[in-house]
Amino acid sequence: MTIQAQKLERFVGGEYQHGFVTDVEADSLKPGLSETVVRLISAKKNEPEFMLEWRLKAYRHWLTLEVPKWSMVRYPPIDYAAIFYYSAPKSARANNSEDGPESLEDVDPKILQTYEITVTRSSVMIIKGDKLPQATFQQLTKDGMQNPTTDDLFANKKVVLFAVPGAFTPTCSEAHLPGYIVNADKFKEKGVHSIICLAVNDAFVMKAWGDSQNAEEIIMLADGDGAFTKAIGLDMETGSFGGNRSQRYAMLVENGVVKELNIEPPKQFEISKAEQMLDLV
Repeated sequence: MTIQAQKLERFVGGEYQHGFVTDVEADSLKPGLSETVVRLISAKKNEPEFMLEWRLKAYRHWLTLEVPKWSMVRYPPIDYAAIFYYSAPKSARANNSEDGPESLEDVDPKILQTYEITVTRSSVMIIKGDKLPQATFQQLTKDGMQNPTTDDLFANKKVVLFAVPGAFTPTCSEAHLPGYIVNADKFKEKGVHSIICLAVNDAFVMKAWGDSQNAEEIIMLADGDGAFTKAIGLDMETGSFGGNRSQRYAMLVENGVVKELNIEPPKQFEISKAEQMLDLV
């Protein structure tokens, strides 16, 4: 199988990286569409009579329509009876009122968490084709503390950057960083100038972690205050684990521009592996 075919299979068969699922109790009608369903939906929304009449008129007109036949489009028939036409989170209020929550205390905590995560991510998250923001990092080397900038690290270079939630943490130490150490020569054979491991930790911790892993071929980069991580919208609040940290991701950067970006869903480690990124270089 060619690399191009492998990429296509991975994208088609994998989960959508940028979506989300909120596991909450829902108030749902049974699948299928009828005038009874239309009336129930309107009633659940407390709509005025004229809105119900408008919905019923639209539904009756829809029943008269024929499925268009396109000359170059092929798809299986749509089973409209298998579709859910109404679903909403159950109210957290004691009486399970359908009037909606009176305060945030009436909202399911899982919904609030999803809202906080998606608003933070969607407002500023970097995407393929974006240029990396200007930032100053910290790197402890044999020559002492260095403060490389975005330009120092990425200008006129092909760079693989991967980020971890924390140095010395299990997945990061047992799999993520070691994968890039083992495959460093393969990346360089493909024209990669440098491999950067980034975390919202201090430079002393990053150097100690790199030394413990024999990561001589990896730039152990500290985003001490998380400024860069926040600027690209890939920060996350971990609470008592360590406050504001980086999400787990990997990106291919050419001359400061993001060419590939693989962001891991929470508590997963698949698409930011060294082996996955090698296919994208």
